[in-house]
Amino acid sequence: MKPRAVGFDAGGTLFDLAACLRAGRRAVRELLTAEGCSEAELTSAFAELARLNANLDDRANRSSFRATVEKNWTSAIPPSVRTKITATRICEISFAKHPHMPLYDDAIPAVETLRGAGLRLGILSNADPDWYRESIHALGPLHTVVRVNNTTTPKPALEAFLSFAAAMETSPEEMLYVGDSWNVDVLPALRAGMHAVFLDRSEKAAIDLEGTRAANPGRLVARITSLHQLGALVTA
Repeated sequence: MKPRAVGFDAGGTLFDLAACLRAGRRAVRELLTAEGCSEAELTSAFAELARLNANLDDRANRSSFRATVEKNWTSAIPPSVRTKITATRICEISFAKHPHMPLYDDAIPAVETLRGAGLRLGILSNADPDWYRESIHALGPLHTVVRVNNTTTPKPALEAFLSFAAAMETSPEEMLYVGDSWNVDVLPALRAGMHAVFLDRSEKAAIDLEGTRAANPGRLVARITSLHQLGALVTA
């Protein structure tokens, strides 16, 4: 059965979250450098932030996620600039890039191809839509955008995918889900009864594709390295 609807993960699939984070990091480095931080202090500060953020849950709602990052920056700010710069200011600069999170070059062509084939399109993400609220408009009209937060069940839970299918007004069996995480996107989508495509932009992920196909007969289970490959796969 060919899918009637296609759902996408957001960050890492449609939106270049890594580029956004790098841009935010550069902006913070420039701020700290302008205030007199040495390279050694910068290295130490970002290492401490990484340690504190190691268990940070990006499935939390935007306010609590940002509050935690701000709290961690309070501890990580180099001592030499603590009287000059606040963690609030650092977060303002870092998070300022998120609403303009860039789309990957292959996102719009893929979405337009699928829309032209008459498929319903939507996004299911653990990230806050506010993080890409400006750039999402370039994708054109979507049937639904579901952001899983602390009031609902986040991916990879089965409930997240079943609720998404309901929001897309289709059955799970008639849906294809595309994501860049084998464990958070692909396997749970299959457990929900959907077709699933793994977007492996690195071309290096170690997955059991053949075993997973064998365990899910009658369903599309595929691996692609670019969204440019998606249209032919889905509409063939």
